[in-house]
Amino acid sequence: MYFTNPAFLWALLALAIPIAIHLFNFQRPKQVFFPSIKFLKQVQQQTRTLRELKKWLVLAARCLFLTFLVLAFAQPIWNTDSSAQNNAKSGQKIVGIYIDNSNSLQVQAGKGTALDVAISAAERAVNQYNRETKFHLVTNDFTVKGGWFVNKDEVLSQLRSIDLANNARTSAEVIQRFQTAFATQNSKNREVLWFSDFQKSTLGTDFKGLVSDTNTYNYLFPISTETKSNVVVDSVWLETPFVQVGVNNTLNIRLHNYGDATAEQIAAKVFLDNKQIGASTANLSPNGNHQLSVNFSLSSNNTQIGKIEINDAPVVFDNSYFFALKPAPKVNVVVVQDLPNNAIQKVFNNPSLFNTSLFTSGNINYSKFSEADIVVISQLGSINSSLTDQLVSLVNAGKSVFVIPSLNPDKGSYQNLFTKLTLGNIDVVNASEFLSTAQTWQVVMPNKNNAFFKDVFESVSAQTAKPFASPSVKLPAANAILNYQSGETFFSKYNRGNGQVLLLAAPAFGDGTNLSKQSLFLPLLFKAAFGSLKNFEPLSYTFGTKEITLNTQALEGDAVFNLVNGSEKVIPAQQQRNGKLVLEVPKKQMPAGVYNLTNNKGEVVNSLAFNYSHEESDLSLLGTDGLKQLTANAKNIKISAPISDGGATADIANEGKGTALWKYFIIVALGFLLAEILILRFWK
Repeated sequence: MYFTNPAFLWALLALAIPIAIHLFNFQRPKQVFFPSIKFLKQVQQQTRTLRELKKWLVLAARCLFLTFLVLAFAQPIWNTDSSAQNNAKSGQKIVGIYIDNSNSLQVQAGKGTALDVAISAAERAVNQYNRETKFHLVTNDFTVKGGWFVNKDEVLSQLRSIDLANNARTSAEVIQRFQTAFATQNSKNREVLWFSDFQKSTLGTDFKGLVSDTNTYNYLFPISTETKSNVVVDSVWLETPFVQVGVNNTLNIRLHNYGDATAEQIAAKVFLDNKQIGASTANLSPNGNHQLSVNFSLSSNNTQIGKIEINDAPVVFDNSYFFALKPAPKVNVVVVQDLPNNAIQKVFNNPSLFNTSLFTSGNINYSKFSEADIVVISQLGSINSSLTDQLVSLVNAGKSVFVIPSLNPDKGSYQNLFTKLTLGNIDVVNASEFLSTAQTWQVVMPNKNNAFFKDVFESVSAQTAKPFASPSVKLPAANAILNYQSGETFFSKYNRGNGQVLLLAAPAFGDGTNLSKQSLFLPLLFKAAFGSLKNFEPLSYTFGTKEITLNTQALEGDAVFNLVNGSEKVIPAQQQRNGKLVLEVPKKQMPAGVYNLTNNKGEVVNSLAFNYSHEESDLSLLGTDGLKQLTANAKNIKISAPISDGGATADIANEGKGTALWKYFIIVALGFLLAEILILRFWK
């Protein structure tokens, strides 16, 4: 047996009070006169003996009452578990406390949130340690408050100041954090208390590091929640990836049910700039999906704020999903051609989508190349060395080059370009040789799984007309995106650093091809052009994202960018890399929503939507049985029964340490108090 609060044993000195009263009877005796004491002497002796016995019994009852009362306040613990080796270790006790304050702890548990339950349980556990114990508190923020180790009062203050954090931690990360902290101390008398919902998707199932650290005794306290399903917005995407002002587009939304119970009558509403543009109601089976589509069009070049709301209870932290719709920037296209008014020129002659510059091979303004997102070499007979060098520089600078060969290309100049672009062995041939068999060079249409043509072709019918094109370049099979029916490569994409090279094996218009007249032609050029944009931002980000790279011009000197959402203002870590602004997503708790990125003048330069990670929405928990299975036969781990109510955790710290005896000591103390009352009442 040992005491968790031995300082109370000093109160045993109070036993001196009843003893002093017993030894020094300050009551003045009253004299009574009798005519004769001859017949009273024997009775007087007998009464005095009984009176003395009564006094000693009363004294014993009082002393034992005080003794057991003091012992009860000293928190006696009886431990018969031989595996609790840590209790026998010498040295100052150091205790690590992990509070899982991720978003999944927002769910209700008893009268408060699961985080409230975890903090309450931790406070009660801390109160059962003596004041000599040193504590180290770890939350998902991984911040150090007040030094690595603090006293009892300080850790209680830290517990009361815990807020939710956007990021979750794995068990390996938490274990490493404690090992780093314990390395600063010499004591081997150490314990770790884990208060978490033990999510499979975040904290994980790997507790090998916990089991292997035999120098630390661990007490696991799972926070219990009764959530059977949780519906969230799984993904949002556009039917056409680039948004144009005044042009109809479709927003696709997929809902997902994380759970093993059907979610019934889940209503989803879609808002754009606070105006509802769509709604849907559905029942979602366990782990099932529901998809809805909403048509919209932008009325101006301003960013429009989107929001999706679902009515899913009791888990509500992920019931809103935010996104930002921004008109796609115009693509800067340079077309080098010698054949005027061709089909490629007509595709890029769309001022609402492209800023297009046209040049002939003998009259090129190379200053426009630096502004271009993509340069299209349109069926040139030959490519001179100056143009070759410029194209190589463009690719090295992260730009895109799209080469469409002519019917009879100059073999030497084309192969020189391919060699300098390090594209490997590419053979240049004369496509005019295949004019008589042009119809046999049919191109296989892409299916919906083709990554380059994603969201373009949902399905391709067997009756769909296939384009044909007589090859003038023999492309290797590697990096193929489209193939001929014979299996040879028709269209390839080569990634070179941040740049890319796109190659067609044949002309797009003219003799020997009908590509420019088929349905494949327009999406092929559009995907190539818009795929060259380096500042094409996603609709939203998650708080699990580590970094965000933007084309926003970085500020000079000490000026910084801020993320502002109403009264919420955050200064993220930021730096400039390769002419781009890189923001580190803050680890502190930020509500989901759309944040304006402002410069040092307070001007809004961008709008970024942030949502919670899907990992937090999957509320599958390990539970007590799962934890026992993962830590089976571990002698340094004790697992508590699930905690669902903060008011039921008075003895939570004692669950792993032995049997708390204070209740029994209180009962014994009350028994001695009752004995004293009975003696004084009935002993005459």
